[in-house]
Amino acid sequence: MENKKGMSAIITVVIIIGIGIIMAGVIWYAINDIIENQAEDISIESTTIDMEVQKVMVETGSVKVKVKRIAGEGNLTGIKFIVSNGVDSEIFIVNSSLVELGEDTFTISYSGLVKSVEVAPIFEFKKGEIAGGRPVDKLEFSDKNIVKNIPGLVSWWKFDGNTKDEVEGNNGVLEGTTLPIYLEGKVGSDSIEFDGVDNRVDCGNDAPLDNLGDGDFSIAFWMKSGASIQNNGLMFAKVQSLFNYFSIGSDGSANRLEAKIGKSGVYLNKEWSDLTPFDQNWHYVVVVFNLTNDILRAYVDGIEGSTTGDLSSYPNDISNSGSVSWGATQGGYYDYLGSIDEVMIFNRSLSENEVKGLYNLNK
Repeated sequence: MENKKGMSAIITVVIIIGIGIIMAGVIWYAINDIIENQAEDISIESTTIDMEVQKVMVETGSVKVKVKRIAGEGNLTGIKFIVSNGVDSEIFIVNSSLVELGEDTFTISYSGLVKSVEVAPIFEFKKGEIAGGRPVDKLEFSDKNIVKNIPGLVSWWKFDGNTKDEVEGNNGVLEGTTLPIYLEGKVGSDSIEFDGVDNRVDCGNDAPLDNLGDGDFSIAFWMKSGASIQNNGLMFAKVQSLFNYFSIGSDGSANRLEAKIGKSGVYLNKEWSDLTPFDQNWHYVVVVFNLTNDILRAYVDGIEGSTTGDLSSYPNDISNSGSVSWGATQGGYYDYLGSIDEVMIFNRSLSENEVKGLYNLNK
């Protein structure tokens, strides 16, 4: 009997000890978890990584961003770049171990307008675990500099009460029996209006306009047509002769957008049946002459026409010695009735993203 009591007491003691060990383990696990979480919080809070965007350079198909790291604690493992065109943003992650007070230039693959660039640090807050911080700096461009930063911009006539070329100084001259007039514009203070009878703006053929057509190029502008049928009215023209020219206007029957090219006996009249901007409202027109890939594209209000023109019969050089003119040819033929504003010429093919960005900039 006594042996049974002794055995029972031993079992009870073993059970109590086992329960004590289990409880101690549970308590230790809870304490350890609290300690780790506190250490993690302290580590994140103690990270003071700061950076500044020193320079942004926009190139064809890419953006270069120069970044400097300011003094501060933390193990930097990468940088998050946020590039915005003013409407949409894209995020790019780049690995980097930039040290305190260090500087570096990063190249981001991006095709579009650049309104702003932000940077945010990516850092190691606990061994083997990475966290992304909030943006710490932002470089933002004015609308004027957004345009000037677009690679390949050759000329830009704003028509805000004058015919000044904002880029290369190829200022226009008002010509005609009755000179074009300035009216309220789509962008800025004014646009220029043509009477459809006999007036135009002649911008000459000085460099770099003399090379326009020698390789890819793009023409972009806002337009608002007059009330009547356009009948081949030309918003843009560069005409040397009946055999050497290129132009943008309306066709002669259905008020469709049309581009024409003539070079050494080869001619193209390309109309877009689904692009009909001649309705007395403002529309943004871009025509891209991609001679490298033998494609002629057109956009109205950021939307591409459903068909393209075939340029395979033309050489890569369709340039001519005619003047760049707006509202008619330099000789006063094929007059356009309506207004144009914010006219731009690029010596390369604009991408679809760039076309949409330009439209969204001032729509």
